[in-house]
Amino acid sequence: MRTLYLSHNALRSLAGLAQFPALQQLALSHNHVAELAQLRHLRPVSSRLHTLSLDGNPVATVPLYREHCLSACPALTLLDGQPVDCAERAAATEALRAEGDLLRAMRADAMTLEQVRAVSPYSLPPCAVSRSIGQQSQVLAPVLRRRGEGLPP
Repeated sequence: MRTLYLSHNALRSLAGLAQFPALQQLALSHNHVAELAQLRHLRPVSSRLHTLSLDGNPVATVPLYREHCLSACPALTLLDGQPVDCAERAAATEALRAEGDLLRAMRADAMTLEQVRAVSPYSLPPCAVSRSIGQQSQVLAPVLRRRGEGLPP
């Protein structure tokens, strides 16, 4: 199977996709997928998957959602109906690297794992934390501005 349409099915999990190793197009729009952690279920199909639709799911509103999708599925050329180009892919890699740096810095500043999880293991920490880190917020600011979120001055 190369194309799978599962839109509008109230799905909360992406588990089970490994049974479709030849999958190239996956439509999951307007379900109930809420966590970026669900993207791990795309790994078994990620090398061939070139079209993915998750728009209309709560996960699509999470900061750095597109970047995490591009990281999970390196062959994507179309995400939620929008083309993916080399510049976006490079920016995604840099934004996720900066996000990882922020999380490591938070841990180094004696935050417990529970405190880091409270911020979220997959999304940008609160702006006050990112602003205090410095360099990483400069990398993430263009990504957030592109999404209309921005960092406070």
